[in-house]
Amino acid sequence: MKPVRFMASAEAELLAGIAFYSEQADNLGSRFYQAVFTAVSILNQFPDAGYQLPANFRRVIVKTFPYSVIYKEYPGEIVIFAVAHHRQQPGYWQQP
Repeated sequence: MKPVRFMASAEAELLAGIAFYSEQADNLGSRFYQAVFTAVSILNQFPDAGYQLPANFRRVIVKTFPYSVIYKEYPGEIVIFAVAHHRQQPGYWQQP
């Protein structure tokens, strides 16, 4: 398995999601965090399993939440570019 690195913007999205769900119900923020990291664990074990997106990005859906983890595999690491809500504009993580 390769090391996984979150881009700062992806980490901010993760933290925003945790904060949002924590306000909705007890332990929901924690459940969101666990669901995201389950998706990250899967993509780390099986990097080619994610749905292929343009520009060599891949997507793994976060179970029970309307989010996907957007990533790219590089020779020495896997980089998470977004923890994207499904209502976000597709491909926004590619914008400068």
